Amino acid sequence: MLGVDHARGRLGLALNGGCGAGARAASARERIEQSLGRLAAHHLVGDMIRLVRIAGAAVDAAAELDPGALLDDVRGLVRGGVQIRRAREADAIADREGARAELAGGLRGGPATRSIARGILPTMNVEELAAAVRRIDSRIGLELQWDLREDDDMHWMLALHVIVERPGRDHSRYSTVEIAQFEADEIQQRRDAQGIAAAVAEATALPLHAPPIEDRGGQGDSAWIRTQPEGSPHAYELTWEARWWTDDGEPANAGGVEHVAASSGYNADIQLSRVLERRFPSRPLSLNIRGSGGRYDDIGSCVGAGWPASLPDRERVREIALTEGCRASGIARGLVARVSELTTLALMIAFSEGFAISLEALAPLAGWRKGALDDAELDAALPHIARHREGWDRVRRLRETHAAGKGFAAFLREERRHAGSVRLGKDLMDAFGISLRDAKELVDDCGDPRNDVKLGAPIGIFDTGTS
Repeated sequence: MLGVDHARGRLGLALNGGCGAGARAASARERIEQSLGRLAAHHLVGDMIRLVRIAGAAVDAAAELDPGALLDDVRGLVRGGVQIRRAREADAIADREGARAELAGGLRGGPATRSIARGILPTMNVEELAAAVRRIDSRIGLELQWDLREDDDMHWMLALHVIVERPGRDHSRYSTVEIAQFEADEIQQRRDAQGIAAAVAEATALPLHAPPIEDRGGQGDSAWIRTQPEGSPHAYELTWEARWWTDDGEPANAGGVEHVAASSGYNADIQLSRVLERRFPSRPLSLNIRGSGGRYDDIGSCVGAGWPASLPDRERVREIALTEGCRASGIARGLVARVSELTTLALMIAFSEGFAISLEALAPLAGWRKGALDDAELDAALPHIARHREGWDRVRRLRETHAAGKGFAAFLREERRHAGSVRLGKDLMDAFGISLRDAKELVDDCGDPRNDVKLGAPIGIFDTGTS
């Protein structure tokens, strides 16, 4: 039985599937999108700050922004068609499984459910909602919680939850079960949502907890649970899987079940992560832990290996790629010639970090090092470098185009069309060492030709006083 630990947040980056150093450096867009996706159900302000940290920018004024301003900032980042992955009810875990079974044949899945999920208020049926609430055991209250919905833009929602006396992610005694969502951007929508929730509360004889109608957005998850005293440790049963690579580039894995005593599923997850990180010292290390009661059990964590100190830096590795015509064999031979006793894993990390390729996809490098593949076969197995050159070479092209002194605005517009606002913003930060806010301003400005003169100015335009 593991002890309780409240002092440390979960290590690593939130990743879907495999873990690799390349996922850390080369998949910045995916990481940011995941962070934005978490805004839909987790702590808005905290996750916005994490987003800024992931992107490598200063968080100078983030803590002072109100939720509406943060949402506007997030909206600006996702304009341009960026699709944000969001965990939905189909991906819900432990504490929702019982509720899903209890709701089977009820609201979930039928035409009324689809209308409710879209927040189309005229189709709301208080009787159906009340019946769904009554099918959930251990209920003690109702709560409207802030959420976000994404389509072409992002919109505030109020999600109606049933508070249950059941261990969950945020508390060892209480958790919540979502049964409906309401649009909440406009004050009348919030009045309608609270009116329906109040009617359901009256019909089920349960207290209703809701944010003020005047508020437009706020911290996600249960405000009611956050006000409760810390619960007694509960033995969370966690299923885990760990994956890593040997120095020879071979995948390895282990898994098991542990019982972790903690005052919340979140703390149980953190504590087990720490134990597994000590148990498996190889890096990079991918961990997937399920059963803590959180909404994101499908998201693992990654402890990265960092850039191998023996290798040339990323820029130099990319220069080698350009010199070698983006051939995997030419790059690999160039690195092996420069570094004595280079491990296959270090070579894979260089490819992953430098060219946005997952470690799983780099298995052919291990075969090549063992002589199982010749140069031509390796090149055929790894076309990713040439195929994705537009992405990994963007930082260099941004610098060169800006230094040329003309056409920078048009270049930004074209890159935003291909890469999306989030990825272009991250590459601007890497290219010029600017803040997230300044990068966002450039991305926004490039959409209006009236800003072309400003965008064509010397590098000093990036010094806006907010970095």
